[in-house]
Amino acid sequence: MCDRLAEVSHEDYHQYAITWGAQNFREALANKQEKYMGFPIDPNKNIVVTCGSTEAMMCAMMTVCDPGDKVVVLSPFYENYGADAILSDAKPIYVPLHPPLFNFDKKELEDAFKQHPKALILCNPSNPCGKVFSEEELEYIASLAVKYDTYVITDEVYEHIVYAPYKHIYFASLPGMFERTIS
Repeated sequence: MCDRLAEVSHEDYHQYAITWGAQNFREALANKQEKYMGFPIDPNKNIVVTCGSTEAMMCAMMTVCDPGDKVVVLSPFYENYGADAILSDAKPIYVPLHPPLFNFDKKELEDAFKQHPKALILCNPSNPCGKVFSEEELEYIASLAVKYDTYVITDEVYEHIVYAPYKHIYFASLPGMFERTIS
């Protein structure tokens, strides 16, 4: 074991990866996402690697939110979203998704946007209810994000677990949304 340790100490890739992720890994992620999202992704400008989705969400929240900002959270939600907002010193604005289809009410959602949130957290497909947002619903959210100058932080970890007749649509792929979306 000591002999092998001596050998690998003289080889490449025996240190921690750089903070934002190893170049070859970011390139692989960019290639994968380009294939599914349908537009070019620069591994050096558009990809940051984190230690899991919890760290990624906190990184996104702390990137766009200043203390006292508001964040729209669609409810029911993955348990960390509210906590992430609070830990970022932001105030969550909870907007219900109404069973049994877990649709949002357009008026309730716009009322939340009228409070001038810095971001909206969009989990699509939604955890825990499994809601897959339609293109029309996503376009409505996008229109509010533009109208109220709001970022959209997406959690699309279940993007490949969608069954017909539903189809996953990447929020960043909607017209004008790439620049205001953190996925």
